[in-house]
Amino acid sequence: MEIKTTIGWDRNSLDGGIQNRIFDLSKTFNIPKDNIVYIFQSPTNVNKAFAEKYWDSKNRKAKKLPTEFPYNKIRPLLHAEDPFYWKENKNIEYHNYSNEYIENLSHYNIVIPLELTISEIKKAAKNI
Repeated sequence: MEIKTTIGWDRNSLDGGIQNRIFDLSKTFNIPKDNIVYIFQSPTNVNKAFAEKYWDSKNRKAKKLPTEFPYNKIRPLLHAEDPFYWKENKNIEYHNYSNEYIENLSHYNIVIPLELTISEIKKAAKNI
């Protein structure tokens, strides 16, 4: 497992870079490529087309995990995790959010639950 908050500076890595990285990790560590997942902070950190694979912006909810490689190997955690992008925050210079407010909002912005990914990782580890 490789944890990344974003895809980094290489926005074109979905055109081969991530695929190659998965194959390299599989070969280097002698584990099946199916057991490799990337955990991203958010699908919005890449581009709109990427985000739309995981998040239905019209209905404001997560989609099912894509089946297409390499998207099926990427697990974005949250949508709109940055208060700067929250629609109620537009045109407001500063807003102090309570911990309770953020926790409540986070439940509605979960793309792929971390617990589900951890369970998947544990299951895969047993099969090595």
